[in-house]
Amino acid sequence: MRGPVPRPARHGLGAPSAISLLGLVRHLARVEHHWARRVLEGRADLPRLFDEPGDDAGFTLPGATEETDETTVHEAFELWRGECAYADGVVAAASLDDLVSVGDERIEVRDVLVHLVEEYARHAGHADLVRERLDGRTGQ
Repeated sequence: MRGPVPRPARHGLGAPSAISLLGLVRHLARVEHHWARRVLEGRADLPRLFDEPGDDAGFTLPGATEETDETTVHEAFELWRGECAYADGVVAAASLDDLVSVGDERIEVRDVLVHLVEEYARHAGHADLVRERLDGRTGQ
């Protein structure tokens, strides 16, 4: 940045976000599901995961407390792993040059994969901020 630093840029995160590590896992299951099944396979008729009012795209855990049970954790990770495995199969059967529809646009499979790398990178940053709030470690 050049010149004076705007006031919002000088402040920390403020109050903790509602994003949790488990919410990120659930959201990434939704991301894998959307891009592999709905976009790469062209099955836009499939409902999105966590698309009900209040689901917050998977970020919000309905009824979650500090004591969220192991079953909820296990189910979230199993869903994510399952969607990742399914997406791996879809990508393996495709060519990077194949065209798929995203809205009114046609893009190559490689562009979808680049988008997924960006999505994971963004959420890895979110996960690091959540982890920092949990354990206090910085600069690791």
